[in-house]
Amino acid sequence: MEKLDGIFQKAVIFNGDKVLILKQSSRGGMIKGDQWDLPGGKLKKGELLQKAIRREVREETGLEINDFILVTGSIERFKPKGKRLGLIYFAESKKTQIRIDPMEHSDFQWLDVKKINGKKFAFKNTVQWIEAAKDIRSGR
Repeated sequence: MEKLDGIFQKAVIFNGDKVLILKQSSRGGMIKGDQWDLPGGKLKKGELLQKAIRREVREETGLEINDFILVTGSIERFKPKGKRLGLIYFAESKKTQIRIDPMEHSDFQWLDVKKINGKKFAFKNTVQWIEAAKDIRSGR
C-alpha cells in the first residue's frame, strides 16, 4: 500500500447558481496554467482542518468563509509517486469580488454550474466534487 504524503482541502463556493473556480498560474509539475481549480491547498503541520480551509480560501480569494460542510474525500496523485488525501467542502458566499494572488492564479470565474463540464480542471474529480456539493446544497 502506497503511503499518503499529505492532506489538501478544496472549497466548492457557491454564489447563487454559480461556483467559484480559479485558473492556475503556470507552476510546472501537475498543475498547468490552462487548468482551472477550486480554492484550497495543503494543510500545514499541526494545523486544524477548519482553520486550514478558512486560511486557504482567504489567501487565494480574499473571501471569509465561516460555515462549510465536508462533502467528500478523494485520494489524488501528486508527482510521479505521491498521493494525498483531499477533503472537499461546500460553502456559500454573498460576495462576488475576489482578490487573487497572481503567483498562484491568473484568473477567476463565477461559473454557472450547468457549464462545469466544459472546463479543463486540474483534478479529474473536480466535476464530481462540484456535483456532490450541489446535491448537499439542494438538500438531496
